[in-house]
Amino acid sequence: MRQRSVVSSFIWKPEADGGFKVAVFKRSQDVSTYRGKWAACSGSIDPNDASPFSAAIREIHEETGLQIDTDITLLRRGMPFSLPAPELDTEWTIHPFAFQLTPQAREIKIDWEHTEYRFITPEEFQTYETVPDLYLGLKRVLVGKETEENLRTLRDDHENGAQAMSLIALEMLRKTVSGVDLSGGNGTEEFWNEIRMVAWHLAKNGRPSMSAAIEGTLFKVLDEVKVGLENRGGGRIKKGMEMFNSQSLRTMMEEIIDEEKTARIRSSDRLATHFVDFISSQTRHQGGNSSITIVTLSASGTISSCLKQLILSSAATTKINLRILESRPLFEGISFTATLLSSLSSLSGLDPQTRQNLKVEILTDASMASAVQSADYLILGADKVSPTSSICNKIGSLPAVVLAKTLNPACKVIALFKTDKIVALGNEAEHLQIEHNDKEEVIGAWAPELRKGLEAMRDEGWHVEVRNPYFEWVDQRYIDVCISEEGLMGDDDIKGFCVRSGKLEERVFGDLSNTIRSSNGCWTCRLRRKKCDGFVRDEQHPVCDACAALHITCYYDAEKPDWMDGGTRQKEMAERLKGEVKENAHRRAVHISGDRVSITAATAAGELLQQLPSGSSDLSTPDIPNLGMKPCPEASTIRLQRGADCTLTSKKVRESISFGRSDTILLMFYLEHLLPFLFPFYRPSLLQGGRAWVLEMMISSPVVRQATLCQSSYFFSLARGMANGDEVWDTVLTQTREAFEVLRQSLQVIDGSSITEHLHGAVRIMASIMQVQRFEIAVLSFKNCQAHLNAALALFRQLLDSADESVGPISSFNSIVSRLGPPSWILPVQSVQVPSAEQAAFRFSSTLLVLDDIIASTVLQEQPKLYEYHPSLLGSVDDADPTINLEAVVGCQNWALLQVGEIAVLDAWKQRCKRAGNLDVMELVHRATPIKESLEAHLTQLETDLVMIPKEDINLLDVFTADYCQQSKSPTSQSSLVTRVWAHAALVYLLVVVSGLQPSSVDIHYHVGRIVELLMHHISPPALLRTMVWPFFVAGCLAEPAQETHFRGMVEVLQPPSVFGTVRKALEIMEIQGDLVLLV
Repeated sequence: MRQRSVVSSFIWKPEADGGFKVAVFKRSQDVSTYRGKWAACSGSIDPNDASPFSAAIREIHEETGLQIDTDITLLRRGMPFSLPAPELDTEWTIHPFAFQLTPQAREIKIDWEHTEYRFITPEEFQTYETVPDLYLGLKRVLVGKETEENLRTLRDDHENGAQAMSLIALEMLRKTVSGVDLSGGNGTEEFWNEIRMVAWHLAKNGRPSMSAAIEGTLFKVLDEVKVGLENRGGGRIKKGMEMFNSQSLRTMMEEIIDEEKTARIRSSDRLATHFVDFISSQTRHQGGNSSITIVTLSASGTISSCLKQLILSSAATTKINLRILESRPLFEGISFTATLLSSLSSLSGLDPQTRQNLKVEILTDASMASAVQSADYLILGADKVSPTSSICNKIGSLPAVVLAKTLNPACKVIALFKTDKIVALGNEAEHLQIEHNDKEEVIGAWAPELRKGLEAMRDEGWHVEVRNPYFEWVDQRYIDVCISEEGLMGDDDIKGFCVRSGKLEERVFGDLSNTIRSSNGCWTCRLRRKKCDGFVRDEQHPVCDACAALHITCYYDAEKPDWMDGGTRQKEMAERLKGEVKENAHRRAVHISGDRVSITAATAAGELLQQLPSGSSDLSTPDIPNLGMKPCPEASTIRLQRGADCTLTSKKVRESISFGRSDTILLMFYLEHLLPFLFPFYRPSLLQGGRAWVLEMMISSPVVRQATLCQSSYFFSLARGMANGDEVWDTVLTQTREAFEVLRQSLQVIDGSSITEHLHGAVRIMASIMQVQRFEIAVLSFKNCQAHLNAALALFRQLLDSADESVGPISSFNSIVSRLGPPSWILPVQSVQVPSAEQAAFRFSSTLLVLDDIIASTVLQEQPKLYEYHPSLLGSVDDADPTINLEAVVGCQNWALLQVGEIAVLDAWKQRCKRAGNLDVMELVHRATPIKESLEAHLTQLETDLVMIPKEDINLLDVFTADYCQQSKSPTSQSSLVTRVWAHAALVYLLVVVSGLQPSSVDIHYHVGRIVELLMHHISPPALLRTMVWPFFVAGCLAEPAQETHFRGMVEVLQPPSVFGTVRKALEIMEIQGDLVLLV
């Protein structure tokens, strides 16, 4: 499903009665979506838009002719939200805005996108045929009467600084918390959500230029409330809410808010202390100057507090010349001076020498050049601090620092701020906007005749505009020192707080809006038109998850890069990034080294064994050494010792493993439900012993029993719900620990013997390892999968080599099977020999091992480890009776997977040639041709042969027939359909190996389409998709946008999600990057 970010702007017209109406526009027949529907003024966020707000004002101007400030002003922004539109194969991320018409606004002039517009009341929205969820967008910008009044108070407050504003907003939130009427039975969750939405509007829409401080304060409080709920609920907020009623939650909120007020006072004191310490250290370094000169122009509570402490600690012995620049039209210089000196005068016992040594000058801001020429320090406050350490401060700050650095390079520019003013990484573009306030503040300071003169000039036709900007940004290169309550702040320190701010917002609001992480994302994702999560992995070197997954350069700068020019340089960068995506494709695969496997493209979530006690969390298989053969380089060394029977456990070990009634229930759950679910195609007839060998192995072999119990416990727990403290989950962890302990002890018992002396035990170990691997994959714990696969491969090789080396692999395999006898049962009448448990286990585990080895080779781009055994064990592509029958276990006929192995061999050859610099493309095509022809021939045969219809009635005695699998209505009867899915995926894989990633290829489009058709319309039940993750993933990575919704739909019907983790992980990786990365 495509990801599209759009803006939805509601234009409000105030009414005489105090209400308002909202403009709605009827979409024309020329637009691509939702023709004839009523909508707000909306449009896509383009890569060149600096922010969603920039996109909103651009779209409004394009569609209505209205201009920001002149015709409309921003009233408020709403919390973004996501809206899936399956019918359009699109998921919209909607950024709502509310704009208000100014009194002098021009008439709206619609463009081609609309046929008409109207102003309607919010209540009338329900009667119009609108685009999906338009009213939901409107609700995101609507607020209650009390919140609206609070927003107006914050917006009109032009006297207080950011520090004071954050405290005012905090008190507003407290009053809201205390004033919510809970008599109507508001639930705890409803109350919690309401308070969070109010806080969000206070932070984002109160005073945007000071929003960083307000956000930091309010969001910190809400985060502490959330932590309190989680602590009460044992780590789960939902459970915590069940233990709180609304009144108790209100009480907790009030207490946390009051504590935050006190904490903010303490943080102000710490900041002032750090400032005084810095000035003192500078004075000592300069030989103890008897006087210092300080210039400031900020009417800041933070600066006032710092200067007050400096004066009290130093002015008795040091002369302090304080130059305060007066600003107009509000004359903040004199206000600041009065506040500072008043606070000093109120102190009892003030040293009289302090008054003598402090000299205060108030200068016009136009005279700042003369003020800084002889100054030691220029001190600025900061209403916001960007990730690049630039600061936003009152207008006049930039010329002041430029003049200071030009006229007096020795003057140190100091920025003072609290860390809550550092903006969240990813949202900096929204904060870069400059606040323009009411021009009447300027005009009102003029004499009446001057105001009349302005009107006269306009009447004569002159275009005269009055602007009243309040803030501007000062680049970090002009700032010498940044000081916060944490002390001196370097660039890395600030960047770290940017990351924390973003994560804080995500923690508090993530469940209300899955787009809250970043309104814009990195420039890389914006250029690639991909959804950026806005999270970073490294606080010092930011990179979003999407770019990290692709191993490409993440341009996460606050400033718009020069190459985003909408022209040649932007196209060149787009091509460069495409090259990086292709070049680093191999790094996004599942990387396997000698002892581990990791998926760099998507870190596996929820590692189960992280919850095990220390010392028990390593899933790696104990070492088993090799006997007289050289194992594959990456295989675990196999050591087998002498001295035990084939039970592979000592008496002490066997006695330590309990086998109670709960285990019996779990074992029956495995046999009756889990085994058919995990291996739906495995239904051997009773003439082959059925699945009785599994029961026999679980009863007689502790090592196999524990391996199956940990799987059974896990899946059984899914039906009961998982939590660390739950009894069921404790059982899962216990069974997992015991499985690895028994495996370890079993290997110790046989350490040092010839493998022929412990043939049965070795087979049981191999079966246990394969079971453990299936369990790891089920819980998405991939850390040691390859180590376990390598151990099983080495053990399998040694088992075959333990037979007579002169007989060949097929005879060796049959020899091992024979030596694992005698048969467990012989039917007296027919003299039919039913395989023993070890014989069946060896054949079953070998089948899984061959499959896993082939799939792993497609990821590693190397020859399958067991490739030399393929002809003998799997037969030729036309062999009707192979030694190992993949179809009977995994549902895919041997010929298809044989060809997948051949393609992996071809890919390995291609990679070797590329590294050597002698790749012959014609030779590559020549080698690929017979593989392609074989796959197509077998596919044609399968697709033209009549598919057998299962019998309606099956006699009880039919279960004894050899072809019972094919006669039943079970999934095994669909093996021809499943094989076709694998074959089409193999052809896609072959096309990629030969021609590279070509999603637009006609052949790839055809094969992906056939896979979709088979999975959606022919193969049933849908749960069988769990057995076809590899072909599903290969097809999904190369699907065209129109096909992507089908892949999402196939996964969404699989419930519960936790049972189908591998399929969902495959879809997650496909959606993150859309490039070919194969999941083992």
